[in-house]
Amino acid sequence: MENDMEAQREKRPLKHLQRLKGRVQNSLSGFLRACIVAALVMFQFAILIVLPFLLRQYASLFYLVMELFGVFTILALTNDSRSMSYKYGWLCITILLPVSGNIMFALWGKVGKTN
Repeated sequence: MENDMEAQREKRPLKHLQRLKGRVQNSLSGFLRACIVAALVMFQFAILIVLPFLLRQYASLFYLVMELFGVFTILALTNDSRSMSYKYGWLCITILLPVSGNIMFALWGKVGKTN
């Protein structure tokens, strides 16, 4: 009888920990996404500051290529059948942060994928 009660006591915390494990994994996933976005924004500012000094003759060409990627992203978004708020959010990100905005869109905002 005592062995049965001890076994039940041991099982209760395990069930609680299993539910907690899912929450921790979801929080970790959200934290990881926030860290990636922060790193990409910092990368964007570093590119905007350092690139003109290092590659003076090619900086405008690089920026033109990134703007063209932005135009393709905008065209893909305007032809998508999702809500306008979703499209508007991604448009603002890709216009304000062309380099990291396109990377973020490629990672999380793919047109063929349903969220």
